[in-house]
Amino acid sequence: MTNMEDSKAWAGAIRVANVLMHGHSKAAAPNEPRFIAQAVTRNVVLCDAPLERFSDKMPAFVPNGSEEERWRPIDVLYGSYHPASRSVDIYIDNIRRDASLFGEFADVLQIVRLHEYAHSIVHLGIHLDHCIDILDGIGPDGYTDWNTFFAGRGHAFGEIDVASHEYLAQAITLAALGTLPACHQSERLRTTFDALEDRQPPHYVVPGDIKASASLVDWSLVIAAARRDIDVFRGSEFSLLAGLQALARELAAGRGEPSSIERQWVVDLQDQSVVNHLRQSLSAAERRQASLRDDALELLVDRFGALRIEVFAREHPPPHFRVICGEESANYRIADCHQLNGGLRRHHRIVREWHAQNKHKLIDAWNRQRPSDCPVGEYRD
Repeated sequence: MTNMEDSKAWAGAIRVANVLMHGHSKAAAPNEPRFIAQAVTRNVVLCDAPLERFSDKMPAFVPNGSEEERWRPIDVLYGSYHPASRSVDIYIDNIRRDASLFGEFADVLQIVRLHEYAHSIVHLGIHLDHCIDILDGIGPDGYTDWNTFFAGRGHAFGEIDVASHEYLAQAITLAALGTLPACHQSERLRTTFDALEDRQPPHYVVPGDIKASASLVDWSLVIAAARRDIDVFRGSEFSLLAGLQALARELAAGRGEPSSIERQWVVDLQDQSVVNHLRQSLSAAERRQASLRDDALELLVDRFGALRIEVFAREHPPPHFRVICGEESANYRIADCHQLNGGLRRHHRIVREWHAQNKHKLIDAWNRQRPSDCPVGEYRD
């Protein structure tokens, strides 16, 4: 046989062997916990983590009272996620020892791995819509600055309390199970999940109404709220766990409702301090907008593609310019095009190339815009 014929024969034999072993000729849907957790949260892990280790350690749980004697905490006995090392430990011998309490060994292992990968997603996951921003231009010279990313995410992860961490991990695990095709195995996994949850401390337990609608929740938004990627005013009695649960309920209730700009939202605010805070924030925003309208501050320097380059009059140091694209904007230092704040990371290289050729335009615009009472004077190289 020729090489081509030999290759085809080999490929055909692989397909036949797959049918004999698995009873079907099509590849099964991805059943790997790391992929399922990323899919259900729409958050992907782009760095070389987490490292998963199957450990022969057998950590013990010491109950503090008779009520706790029946507990089998997942993150004590069966697995753990370590944010500092960005690694997952699976305590395989403990799982093997206790599997019969909950179901079959393979099913318990699958759920524990999903739980730990959910922790890693909360720590390291990047929403699909933001991947390009992270990979393009977050650091000097357009390269991804993973150290800065890890430092920021480490701080955010550490600010989430234990109860909220475990609720998120369990809820994401449950939602992940809901994505599996309906079959005997998926039913068995759900039964195993319930049996495991029945032996967990209270903060691991997903409320029944959220459990029933977990597949309807946008968990990417819940995660963003947990790590303060998106945040709003928090009252003095605010509980993150209660807030995340309330958000999940609202997202599930709103799923499938027709969206309309005419829809009116009515919120009953009993706490007068919250009302006063919102009023003050709105008043401050109105004053800022009025100031901008009255002073006609911006000067259009250039426009190329979808990007608009502007310089403003009354500004804070250092001398800088603003780039606007649609609803996004970012500020850059005139001296070296270092990004000071904002988004637009996907356009960072283009902005740097424009700056290299047009820095003189920025200096001229900056100097012409300085009013007598501007706190920053003219630009000097």
